[in-house]
Amino acid sequence: MIPSRPESATDALVRGLRLSVHLAFGALLAFGVSSLVGEQGADWLSLALAALLAGVYVAGTAVERTKALRAGYGNRPDIPASWWASWLAAVVVLWGVL
Repeated sequence: MIPSRPESATDALVRGLRLSVHLAFGALLAFGVSSLVGEQGADWLSLALAALLAGVYVAGTAVERTKALRAGYGNRPDIPASWWASWLAAVVVLWGVL
């Protein structure tokens, strides 16, 4: 087990901000899907794209979190730039298409 350092106020603030960003993303996606369903009726392509976007987002954040935990407190996770850039591009493109 990796020894942990006591949490500072800055650590708690950053964790709270990170959680807020993830919750806001999910809330905006849910709002967009609900307004799409309410106004036009749900077409399967839009719902499939929304599900794909949610899956890509969750998968990317799960990989980052897993690698960060393995790296240990205060160390940067070893994620190649091509991976996170591809993930970010996929999220942006899917969000733009929706």
